[in-house]
Parts: sequence; C-alpha cells; structure tokens
Amino acid sequence: MRRILLVTTANDLAADLVILHLERRGVPFVRFNQEEFPERIAVSWPGDGRSASLTVDGELTTCAEIGGAWFRHAAGPSLPLSEERRMADFIARESTGFLAGFWETTPWFWMNRPSAAAFAGSKLQQLAQARALGLRVPQTLVTNCPQAARDFVATRKAVAKPVVSGGLVEAGRRYAVYTTAVTPKDLAGEAVHLAPVIFQERVANDFDLRATVVGTRVFAIRISVRNRDGEADWRAADPAQVSYERYCLPPALEAGCVALVKAFSLSFAALDFIVTPEGEHVFLELNPAGQWGWLEEATGAPVTPTIVDRLIEAAT
Repeated sequence: MRRILLVTTANDLAADLVILHLERRGVPFVRFNQEEFPERIAVSWPGDGRSASLTVDGELTTCAEIGGAWFRHAAGPSLPLSEERRMADFIARESTGFLAGFWETTPWFWMNRPSAAAFAGSKLQQLAQARALGLRVPQTLVTNCPQAARDFVATRKAVAKPVVSGGLVEAGRRYAVYTTAVTPKDLAGEAVHLAPVIFQERVANDFDLRATVVGTRVFAIRISVRNRDGEADWRAADPAQVSYERYCLPPALEAGCVALVKAFSLSFAALDFIVTPEGEHVFLELNPAGQWGWLEEATGAPVTPTIVDRLIEAAT
C-alpha cells in the first residue's frame, strides 16, 4: 500500500484523530506540518509532481510512494524571530507560493485539493451555488454601504456575520466573531463602511443542523440549545446547554448536500443548516475544513473511519 500524506499543522487535533485511525489500521503515512516548511522540511520538484520528493524528519518520500492526501487548510511558515522582517516576508511569500503551485502538480487523490478548498471557502460562492441547486438560503445582502445595510435591516429581523473569517486578534488574544442579531440602531454609525458584512434575514430556528459529507456519505447531527437566551449562533451558547444527536435527512436534501460538495470539486465538507419550526431546512454555509471530532464523540457518527476508508481506497 502506498502512503497517505497529511498536509496540516502541528496543533491540528483533526489530523491527530485521522492519524490515530491510520495507525490502528497499519496504514503508512507522512505528516507534513506546513509551518515547518522550509526550515525543517525539504521539497524537491524536478519539473513535474510525479518525480518530486519530500523529506520530513529526515525521511525521504517520493511522490510516487503517495497514494492519497488529506488537506486541512493552508498555513504559512513559522520563521525564527531573528529573521529580519523583510526577509521573513520574502521567505513566507516564496514558501507559500511554492507549495500552492506544487500541490496542484501532484498526481494523487486529494481530500480536498487545496485550490478547490480555497475556492469553496467563499461564502458568496456557497450561497449562489446552493441556491442554484435548489437549496433554501436566507435573504442576503453583502455590503459595505451603511445605508443599504440599514435599509435591509429595517424591513426584517436580521443577523450579521463576517464575509471571510470568524476571528480576530487583539493584544495577542484571539477572539471569535459569531453570527449576531442586528437592528437599525446597531447600524447608526459608519462602521459598515470600513469592511463588507454579510447581512441575512434571521430565520426562525427550531434547531441547528451540521451535515458532514465524506464522498457520497452524509452524517447529519441535530444541534439543540436549551435556554438559547436570544443567541443567534449556537457556538456562543453555554456548552452545558447544547446537546447533539444523529439526524435523518430527507433523501432530497441528502442528495443536495452531496451535489453541493461535488459542485466545488470537494470530497469532504461540513454544511450548516437551520431547521425552522415548520421543518424547513435552510442552508447557511459550507466549510471545506470543518471540524467533526466533537460531534463524532458525542453521537458515535463514524466520520473518521469513513475518511480513512476513502484515503485507503485511493492508496491501494
């Protein structure tokens, strides 16, 4: 059997979970922590991906030895503090650009190919594609025009969310930015003008739903919050108030989830929905690098074994 390549970072618990299952099944693998390139990892590319090689922890692996690759998300190099800023920026740009191009030339199966994951990360693309496939999506306005935002929020209950990232760093601390209910009063100033924001109708919520797609298999988990206390985003709720259970998707919706993931040339993704009191499933977003470990632990949904099965299939 050929090896499985895991392109990840040193502190990625999802990679640890996949590796645990690979080791249990005796599958050879190579872990490529992106922040260790180029300082502790060497890559040689002699004009095509098939003849390239990786040296990780002093061990040489040719690309011909790799049958499949699992990719989490792109990460830049971790460089010594002694590096001059201009040189560090140059090294980071060259290293990140090289890997992005290198991965595209490789011949193996990807879960997911980095370029496909990057494209699928666009929330605007997700909403447009989901609508095109017949999934119900909320009424949406993405804008940095304060008046347009006020007009949208004035005519409906609404929420706001980031366009790209749900986090920011201030004074060395990382903060999460969750989906938040907004009113016209919240938009009285010009803050929206500084950066675009996603505004959406606030859909009546009976419970939340996470559908994790691996190939053609879908693992749906109902996420219920007791005493929601007005929170628009279940992630902001007290964890003690959140419960999880397996959920049976309607066949048409399950097919729609698989079709949406396939439309982005992905073989793995996590899809988030709201389920209304009337039982309507409303698509929110897709994450090509979505976490699943805590849901697997809570419900027994065999996501990791299914991921490993698909990687083994590619490597044999």
